[in-house]
Amino acid sequence: MSAPIQTGKTTAINNWASNRNDVDGITQPIVDGKRHLLNIKSNELRLLELSDDTDNIIQVGKFFFSKPTFEWAKICLLHAMLEKPAWLVIDEIGKLELKDKGLEPAVNYIVNECKSKS
Repeated sequence: MSAPIQTGKTTAINNWASNRNDVDGITQPIVDGKRHLLNIKSNELRLLELSDDTDNIIQVGKFFFSKPTFEWAKICLLHAMLEKPAWLVIDEIGKLELKDKGLEPAVNYIVNECKSKS
């Protein structure tokens, strides 16, 4: 799915996935003004966006993101891939992933695994 920033893509994905048992993966909802990562299958939510420059962060412009939360999300995605759900959601692939940060290298691994199986 592709659309302009802040147009409800994540909300639409979460609503679609909420009544299904064949969907797994990660979305990035904004809760109380901060970006989080949500494991679709377990419904576990972890804070991604930090307020300031602390230890274990990745900075993109004025934003600070938690490295441990990204590490958790990568493990969730790889585990989900092994479970072979009908739908595997990765929200989102962006600037960090294009710089081999954020959800990388998990995203690239998952894409290559899917390609090799088709």
